[in-house]
Amino acid sequence: LIDRKIELIEQRATPPLFMKCDLSTFELSPRTLGTKFDVILIDPPWEEYERRAPGAGVDSWPWEEIMKLKIEDIADTPCFLFL
Repeated sequence: LIDRKIELIEQRATPPLFMKCDLSTFELSPRTLGTKFDVILIDPPWEEYERRAPGAGVDSWPWEEIMKLKIEDIADTPCFLFL
């Protein structure tokens, strides 16, 4: 069982990837990122940031804009998504 687990990890493991980018213009796709992911953390500009740090120069996104992100294009099966 341990050998099978190691084999599966070697086949599927992707090194962590951190990107600071403008999600309104960056193309979320396996073509641009090189792979699909089983864990995704996205931190869009929430309205809360604007309330906590007024004048920081960050325009918040309404929930409808966040929902337009094409997360399904880069999400593997199964995938954990953290917003």
